[in-house]
Amino acid sequence: MVVLCFWGALVFSRPWVVTLACIATALGLLALPKAQRISLPLPFFLVPAFLLALTFPMAFDHQRVVELVPLFPLALAAWSWGASQRFGEGFWRFVATAGAAASLVALAQALGGLQAAGDAVALLPPALREVGAARLATGRAFGTLPIPGHFAALQALLAPLLIAWLKQTQGWRRFLPVGLLVLSLAGCLASRSLLGTGLWVLAVVLTLYRSGPRPLRVLLPAAGLAALALVLFLREDMARFEPLALRAVNWRVAFWVFLQHPWVGVGLGGVGIAGLTSPWGEHNITPFAHNTPLQLLAEFGLLGLPFFLALFFLAFRLAFRLWLADRPTAVALLVALFHNFFDFSFYEPALLFPFCLLAGARSLQPEATSRLFFPLLSLLLGGAAVVAALQARTQGMADQARQQPPEQQLNVLLRAASLSPWRLAEPMEAAWLVVQTGDRQKVQLVEELLDRRAWVAPQSASWAQAKATLLLLQGRKAEAWAWAREALRRAPFRRDLAELEQQCRP
Repeated sequence: MVVLCFWGALVFSRPWVVTLACIATALGLLALPKAQRISLPLPFFLVPAFLLALTFPMAFDHQRVVELVPLFPLALAAWSWGASQRFGEGFWRFVATAGAAASLVALAQALGGLQAAGDAVALLPPALREVGAARLATGRAFGTLPIPGHFAALQALLAPLLIAWLKQTQGWRRFLPVGLLVLSLAGCLASRSLLGTGLWVLAVVLTLYRSGPRPLRVLLPAAGLAALALVLFLREDMARFEPLALRAVNWRVAFWVFLQHPWVGVGLGGVGIAGLTSPWGEHNITPFAHNTPLQLLAEFGLLGLPFFLALFFLAFRLAFRLWLADRPTAVALLVALFHNFFDFSFYEPALLFPFCLLAGARSLQPEATSRLFFPLLSLLLGGAAVVAALQARTQGMADQARQQPPEQQLNVLLRAASLSPWRLAEPMEAAWLVVQTGDRQKVQLVEELLDRRAWVAPQSASWAQAKATLLLLQGRKAEAWAWAREALRRAPFRRDLAELEQQCRP
């Protein structure tokens, strides 16, 4: 299961990884003997389910809600699995080895693999093509995960486990964990993540403090500091403090969104769209806040604040309780928690799952386990697997459509869109394809599809822009002008929307 999270993205598309993760986790939970099952109290299942159900109708981005919902049952299942199995050292060594070995992928990307990926980017829709090209242009490797910083955070989380392995071995047997630590550091260096590499160094220093072989207590932190200095040198954007400026904008936007919707928030993943009308919307280039607690506050409002505060409190308390008894685990937990105050890696299954697995395996055994917890959780994981499989099939068909001749692309896109009625990406792509090809016979068909998907992102400026463009193509300028003005209201900083509004004026 853990290896699937690390390596599955190389073989499968992202939604297929989530599908297989949900299926494998559900089967693993049900396979546990009833006498061995340990779960969190039932409120840990019911409260997030209640929050999601209450915020879903007013969410700003239902497509992203559906994509992110599996994180909740996966996190609960990982904790329960870890608490029930109480895995031995061999298992954690296997996990750490698989994670460090993923750095080989990052190194291959840094040594030329990113340039080869540029050919695939050319097949993406215009908006995604621009984003993909910009990410590849940075030269930052991302390994087996979508985002370089998250890959580096994963290496930092696993570094204490490798050091624990190193401490338990003698002589020549230490070469393997030391080699994996060096490989893990090389993966951080390839990602060029300043935060991730810095946390790797901090994790090594804290885990080796007053313990471990004396030479390695000097050499490993020194190597980490050298890598950190090299990352700082390679990051041209640090001269302009761009990462810090981006986080400052993200935090202001997220807090502004919370102030506008303080009670129940804007729904899971809705900060990006909700922040378009903020004073900093033009510079808020990511839908995430680069601060998980602040992001959750904006997404679930004051209604979800007590629950998420309790989760972070329990996680920190567990880490501090383990500090003397099991320092590597305590450091790993603290590294992941600290990273999420400056990033959003808990929104990444490949980091959230091992974090919860580790927390469950090292937590105190609860006195009682609810009989309903495992059946309800397995049922929810099964539903999430079905939804993720439909998304995977939809995205796969959309990829196939981009490789078809223009006259066939639209039909394939429309069939793909029919599989996932909660997605707006494929109808939007179909709309722009109709605009480019000028196929007036299909304009009304695509417009009707867009109308049916208006609920997916009811405040989307891009949806209103596509609607206005299709109406303009049909010669309905008055209606097109109304939607162009609405699009500009939703994203007032976009110059292309101002130009569209001028074109649509009767």
